[in-house]
Amino acid sequence: MSLLYFTIQSNVIGIAVLIWGGLNAVSGRTIAACPRLSFIATISLLLTAIVFWGLLAPFMKVDLLTFPNLTEHLFGPIFIIVDRLKFYMGHAPSGKGPLIALVHPLLYMAIVMPVGICQLVRFPYGWFPYPFLDVTSYGPIVFVFIAILALVIVILAVLWSRLERRRLHDSVLRSLTRRRRSPAVSASFPYPIPSRTVPSINLPSI
Repeated sequence: MSLLYFTIQSNVIGIAVLIWGGLNAVSGRTIAACPRLSFIATISLLLTAIVFWGLLAPFMKVDLLTFPNLTEHLFGPIFIIVDRLKFYMGHAPSGKGPLIALVHPLLYMAIVMPVGICQLVRFPYGWFPYPFLDVTSYGPIVFVFIAILALVIVILAVLWSRLERRRLHDSVLRSLTRRRRSPAVSASFPYPIPSRTVPSINLPSI
């Protein structure tokens, strides 16, 4: 039943990306082995953190500082974001590429909605893992909310992709700047600087 929660699925995808990258590092191959899956995990976990801490946490009357809760909604997103920024430089999707972030949410809805409508699994809040997905109680408005959520995911994916390309652009500029400075230093000293050696002194023998 836990795997029917979007948060759990996002963390599982993130763990798979981290393990895959770790195995590649051990075998001497590139860590950035799954850039698309890494992008999907990053957006899903980023959405999880934003929705939980920004929308749900302020209204929850339970202890939010438990280890499982922090792992799912804080540590998981932080780990995958750091991994993405450090090892996937230059893999930012361009054009329609950010739309790949919709793959996981759409697959999630395609599984969870039939499960809830057919009342196959009982959750703490009813037949749906999240109350705002309960189409049997709220009707068609749920699909409007899903469409809005999909739009938010696309916007988040596009902004994140631009951030990655901006970081790559700045990194390339810094590299070119260092290369340009190096010949300038050499040009200011066209001749090798002689090393200072201490002259030998022949003392008369006594």
